[in-house]
Amino acid sequence: MQFQHSAPIWRDFPALVPVALYAEGITADAPVGPAADRFAAVAKSRLAAVAAEGELPEIQAWRRAFAAMGLKPTQYRCASESLLRRFRKEGSLPRLHPLVDLCNAVSLAFAIPVAVLDLSAVTGPELQAAWSLTPQTAVLTAASPRFTPAADQGDGADRSDGADRSDGADPSDGADRSDGSGERRDPQ
Repeated sequence: MQFQHSAPIWRDFPALVPVALYAEGITADAPVGPAADRFAAVAKSRLAAVAAEGELPEIQAWRRAFAAMGLKPTQYRCASESLLRRFRKEGSLPRLHPLVDLCNAVSLAFAIPVAVLDLSAVTGPELQAAWSLTPQTAVLTAASPRFTPAADQGDGADRSDGADRSDGADPSDGADRSDGSGERRDPQ
Protein backbone atom coordinates (compact mmCIF):
# COMPACT_ATOMS: atom_id res chain seq x y z
CA MET A 1 0.00 0.00 0.00
CA GLN A 2 1.32 3.39 -0.98
CA PHE A 3 0.02 6.67 0.46
CA GLN A 4 0.62 10.04 -1.14
CA HIS A 5 -0.86 13.48 -1.69
CA SER A 6 -1.83 14.47 -5.22
CA ALA A 7 0.27 16.90 -7.23
CA PRO A 8 -2.39 19.64 -6.93
CA ILE A 9 -2.28 19.33 -3.13
CA TRP A 10 1.52 19.73 -3.17
CA ARG A 11 1.20 22.64 -5.60
CA ASP A 12 -1.29 24.42 -3.35
CA PHE A 13 0.41 23.52 -0.03
CA PRO A 14 4.16 23.15 -0.64
CA ALA A 15 4.87 23.45 3.09
CA LEU A 16 2.69 20.42 3.91
CA VAL A 17 4.42 18.01 6.30
CA PRO A 18 2.40 14.77 6.29
CA VAL A 19 3.22 11.75 8.43
CA ALA A 20 1.93 8.23 7.87
CA LEU A 21 2.24 5.32 10.26
CA TYR A 22 1.29 1.74 9.42
CA ALA A 23 0.35 -0.59 12.26
CA GLU A 24 -0.82 -4.20 12.33
CA GLY A 25 -2.36 -6.35 15.01
CA ILE A 26 -4.35 -3.63 16.75
CA THR A 27 -7.21 -5.43 18.45
CA ALA A 28 -10.31 -4.18 20.21
CA ASP A 29 -8.86 -5.19 23.57
CA ALA A 30 -5.61 -3.19 23.32
CA PRO A 31 -5.08 -1.37 26.65
CA VAL A 32 -4.81 2.28 25.54
CA GLY A 33 -7.09 3.83 28.17
CA PRO A 34 -4.33 5.16 30.45
CA ALA A 35 -2.35 6.65 27.55
CA ALA A 36 -5.49 8.20 26.02
CA ASP A 37 -6.37 9.63 29.45
CA ARG A 38 -2.92 11.24 29.75
CA PHE A 39 -3.31 12.92 26.35
CA ALA A 40 -6.83 14.04 27.29
CA ALA A 41 -5.39 15.62 30.46
CA VAL A 42 -2.91 17.57 28.32
CA ALA A 43 -5.80 18.79 26.16
CA LYS A 44 -7.84 19.76 29.21
CA SER A 45 -4.90 21.77 30.56
CA ARG A 46 -4.32 23.51 27.23
CA LEU A 47 -8.02 24.35 26.89
CA ALA A 48 -8.10 25.77 30.42
CA ALA A 49 -5.44 28.30 29.38
CA VAL A 50 -7.51 29.76 26.50
CA ALA A 51 -11.01 31.18 26.14
CA ALA A 52 -11.65 29.11 23.00
CA GLU A 53 -9.86 26.37 21.04
CA GLY A 54 -9.44 28.85 18.18
CA GLU A 55 -6.77 30.61 20.25
CA LEU A 56 -4.42 27.61 20.10
CA PRO A 57 -1.60 28.27 17.61
CA GLU A 58 -2.13 24.93 15.85
CA ILE A 59 -5.80 25.73 15.26
CA GLN A 60 -4.91 29.22 14.05
CA ALA A 61 -2.52 27.63 11.53
CA TRP A 62 -5.28 25.31 10.26
CA ARG A 63 -7.68 28.23 10.02
CA ARG A 64 -5.14 30.08 7.87
CA ALA A 65 -4.79 27.00 5.66
CA PHE A 66 -8.57 26.71 5.30
CA ALA A 67 -8.81 30.43 4.50
CA ALA A 68 -6.13 29.93 1.82
CA MET A 69 -8.44 27.29 0.30
CA GLY A 70 -11.21 29.87 0.16
CA LEU A 71 -13.13 28.37 3.10
CA LYS A 72 -14.57 30.27 6.03
CA PRO A 73 -12.37 28.93 8.86
CA THR A 74 -15.11 29.04 11.50
CA GLN A 75 -17.59 27.32 9.20
CA TYR A 76 -15.20 24.56 8.03
CA ARG A 77 -13.10 23.48 10.98
CA CYS A 78 -10.26 20.97 10.91
CA ALA A 79 -10.90 17.65 12.62
CA SER A 80 -8.82 18.51 15.68
CA GLU A 81 -10.75 21.74 16.27
CA SER A 82 -14.05 19.86 16.01
CA LEU A 83 -12.78 17.26 18.48
CA LEU A 84 -11.56 19.99 20.86
CA ARG A 85 -14.93 21.75 20.69
CA ARG A 86 -16.73 18.50 21.51
CA PHE A 87 -14.25 17.67 24.28
CA ARG A 88 -14.66 21.13 25.81
CA LYS A 89 -18.48 20.81 25.76
CA GLU A 90 -18.78 17.19 26.90
CA GLY A 91 -15.61 16.72 28.97
CA SER A 92 -14.68 13.52 27.16
CA LEU A 93 -14.97 11.68 23.86
CA PRO A 94 -16.76 8.38 23.42
CA ARG A 95 -14.59 5.26 23.42
CA LEU A 96 -14.82 3.59 20.01
CA HIS A 97 -11.78 1.40 19.33
CA PRO A 98 -8.37 1.48 21.02
CA LEU A 99 -6.52 2.88 18.00
CA VAL A 100 -9.21 5.48 17.30
CA ASP A 101 -9.36 6.44 20.97
CA LEU A 102 -5.60 6.91 21.15
CA CYS A 103 -5.42 8.89 17.90
CA ASN A 104 -8.31 11.12 18.97
CA ALA A 105 -6.55 11.76 22.28
CA VAL A 106 -3.31 12.67 20.48
CA SER A 107 -5.31 14.95 18.21
CA LEU A 108 -6.79 16.65 21.29
CA ALA A 109 -3.47 17.05 23.09
CA PHE A 110 -1.55 18.50 20.16
CA ALA A 111 -4.46 20.13 18.27
CA ILE A 112 -3.52 18.35 15.04
CA PRO A 113 -5.80 16.27 12.83
CA VAL A 114 -5.05 12.55 13.01
CA ALA A 115 -6.79 10.17 10.61
CA VAL A 116 -7.24 6.46 11.19
CA LEU A 117 -7.94 4.24 8.20
CA ASP A 118 -8.71 0.55 8.07
CA LEU A 119 -6.61 -0.45 5.08
CA SER A 120 -8.49 -3.72 4.70
CA ALA A 121 -11.35 -1.57 3.38
CA VAL A 122 -9.16 0.17 0.77
CA THR A 123 -8.98 -1.36 -2.68
CA GLY A 124 -5.96 -1.07 -4.90
CA PRO A 125 -2.30 -0.44 -4.22
CA GLU A 126 -2.55 3.31 -3.63
CA LEU A 127 -4.28 5.68 -1.27
CA GLN A 128 -4.08 9.31 -2.25
CA ALA A 129 -5.27 12.52 -0.62
CA ALA A 130 -6.73 14.69 -3.35
CA TRP A 131 -9.14 17.54 -3.85
CA SER A 132 -12.80 16.55 -3.66
CA LEU A 133 -14.84 16.07 -6.80
CA THR A 134 -17.39 18.54 -5.46
CA PRO A 135 -15.82 22.00 -5.77
CA GLN A 136 -18.31 23.70 -3.47
CA THR A 137 -17.36 21.44 -0.56
CA ALA A 138 -13.61 21.91 -1.06
CA VAL A 139 -12.66 19.00 1.22
CA LEU A 140 -9.94 16.42 0.82
CA THR A 141 -10.84 12.89 -0.12
CA ALA A 142 -8.96 9.65 -0.49
CA ALA A 143 -8.82 8.33 -4.03
CA SER A 144 -8.32 4.66 -4.72
CA PRO A 145 -7.03 2.70 -6.58
CA ARG A 146 -5.72 5.29 -9.04
CA PHE A 147 -5.66 9.05 -9.20
CA THR A 148 -6.68 10.70 -12.44
CA PRO A 149 -6.73 14.52 -12.65
CA ALA A 150 -10.08 16.05 -13.45
CA ALA A 151 -9.93 17.45 -16.94
CA ASP A 152 -12.18 20.36 -16.08
CA GLN A 153 -10.86 21.29 -12.63
CA GLY A 154 -7.21 20.33 -12.57
CA ASP A 155 -7.82 18.58 -9.26
CA GLY A 156 -8.21 14.90 -8.72
CA ALA A 157 -10.00 11.87 -7.54
CA ASP A 158 -10.44 8.36 -8.82
CA ARG A 159 -12.76 8.43 -11.76
CA SER A 160 -12.00 4.95 -13.06
CA ASP A 161 -15.58 3.89 -12.35
CA GLY A 162 -17.14 7.36 -12.52
CA ALA A 163 -17.85 7.40 -8.80
CA ASP A 164 -16.73 9.90 -6.20
CA ARG A 165 -14.62 8.07 -3.63
CA SER A 166 -15.33 10.61 -0.91
CA ASP A 167 -17.77 9.66 1.82
CA GLY A 168 -20.38 11.82 0.11
CA ALA A 169 -21.16 13.82 3.24
CA ASP A 170 -22.33 17.37 2.94
CA PRO A 171 -20.11 19.49 5.20
CA SER A 172 -23.06 21.76 5.91
CA ASP A 173 -25.05 18.88 7.39
CA GLY A 174 -23.38 19.26 10.79
CA ALA A 175 -22.35 15.61 10.83
CA ASP A 176 -19.56 14.68 13.22
CA ARG A 177 -17.60 11.74 11.92
CA SER A 178 -14.98 11.81 14.64
CA ASP A 179 -16.02 8.26 15.40
CA GLY A 180 -12.86 6.81 13.88
CA SER A 181 -14.71 5.00 11.16
CA GLY A 182 -11.97 6.00 8.77
CA GLU A 183 -14.29 8.51 7.18
CA ARG A 184 -13.79 12.24 6.93
CA ARG A 185 -14.65 14.06 10.15
CA ASP A 186 -16.83 17.00 9.16
CA PRO A 187 -16.75 20.34 10.93
CA GLN A 188 -19.66 21.36 13.10
